[in-house]
Amino acid sequence: MRLVIVWVIAVSMGVGLGACGGSDDNPASPGDEPTNSASSADGSDGSSATNAGDGSENDAATTIEGDSSSSLTKAQFIKQANTICLETTGDVLGPIERYMGSHSDSGLSKNELTADAIQQAVLPKFEKLIEEIEALGVPAGDEQQIQGFLDALQQGIDTLNQSDELDLFTDLDEAFTSAKIKAEDYGLVSCL
Repeated sequence: MRLVIVWVIAVSMGVGLGACGGSDDNPASPGDEPTNSASSADGSDGSSATNAGDGSENDAATTIEGDSSSSLTKAQFIKQANTICLETTGDVLGPIERYMGSHSDSGLSKNELTADAIQQAVLPKFEKLIEEIEALGVPAGDEQQIQGFLDALQQGIDTLNQSDELDLFTDLDEAFTSAKIKAEDYGLVSCL
């Protein structure tokens, strides 16, 4: 997980990644239309979730299982989801540093302030990530894998939201270990 932190720092400093996405046994055909990372399969701009729920774990399950078919191939889904992940979570440390800097005189301990910074400046980004991936629609047959990733991500969010004190690196890494493994197993290498 320390590698993820190094990667996040590199992205935060503006170091670009050449290619996003994992490999797929079915590469895109030469005639395939390029996809816009901000567009979902239904033509919406991807800036808000199509789910009218409150973003809870149950809403995620309903969205994935209720609208499981998507016109996206696995390769297209991975490419778009990885782009969403980079845009949503690419700069995690910057907002934490800014929040902690602007609240340094709050009287909170370092770990209390870190918990507050993560809960206020980072976790909303991860909640948005869940909504945007749900809005893409999941390739047919992959619903369980994506649902497992989203559930693990929501569990990490919930765990961190319940903590009064957090260590930036240890607790953030531990909370999202399961989600990271599930994401990488599917090919979502940019999500955590």
